[in-house]
Amino acid sequence: MNVALLTGGASSERDVALATGLQVAGALRERGHAVATVDLATGFITPGNESALLPGGVGREPPSLTSLRELQRGMLTGGLGEIPVVRDADVVFVALHGGQGENGTVQALLDVVGVPYTGSGHLASALAMDKDLSKHVLRDAGITVPRWVMTPAAPDVVAREVGFPCIVKPSNEGSSVGLSLVREPAALPAAIAAAAAAFAAFAVVPFGAETTLFGLLDQPIELGVADVNVALLVIFAITSMGIYGIVLAGWWLALGHLLTALLLAITLIGIPFAWAHLKLAGLALWPIGKDIVSTN
Repeated sequence: MNVALLTGGASSERDVALATGLQVAGALRERGHAVATVDLATGFITPGNESALLPGGVGREPPSLTSLRELQRGMLTGGLGEIPVVRDADVVFVALHGGQGENGTVQALLDVVGVPYTGSGHLASALAMDKDLSKHVLRDAGITVPRWVMTPAAPDVVAREVGFPCIVKPSNEGSSVGLSLVREPAALPAAIAAAAAAFAAFAVVPFGAETTLFGLLDQPIELGVADVNVALLVIFAITSMGIYGIVLAGWWLALGHLLTALLLAITLIGIPFAWAHLKLAGLALWPIGKDIVSTN
């Protein structure tokens, strides 16, 4: 299959997109696909030059994007559809993070070009990238989401609706770009002012209530940061004990290890979460058949 791999771009998550794209390109080529890499900002990248796209890995701070944004503007106003490897591809693999690569803009352009692409369409992408809109859609569908308010919001409103400590973050960015932790009401105005200087819209959400599991449980339950860390520990314990027992000690001792891990899970995080982790670890007697959704 001829695959046009779309990566890079001029969003604050450019380096993350490049890291994703390079890994995807390698995996696809290992499976026999012909892959042509296209940077949404600079255009077609020859295989020999791909390694130079991200020589230092993903940095702690977003890259400087001033010059790249003008290049990307040209790509989005017609240049992308004129690149032969994109126009003639069997499918476009969208390995973009943030900005116009994730908010439906690129997806709409590919719809116009008429090339199939991976991931959601332009409408779903636009809704999912906007934290305020996506939470409204999910809430109206009866799905529990973390509390939030959009700014501008006075400290007393945030205290009443969200509480402190809280997180101030852009409404349409990812990878924790622009995020700040506000521990007390007095620090809220400065955090909002700093976010407003760089981003058009931003939300205030509770600190430590960033992940919601549903589909595995009868009702959605918000997990705090500590809960998520414990969950990962329990999943590791369940799987490692089970594998150790089966390989080295036989089925009966393996069952003992699994029961020990399950009791640990019940003690630390309760029966509903423990059962969810068993499903996550693939140890249930029937398929999950449902999704895990994180709202951020």
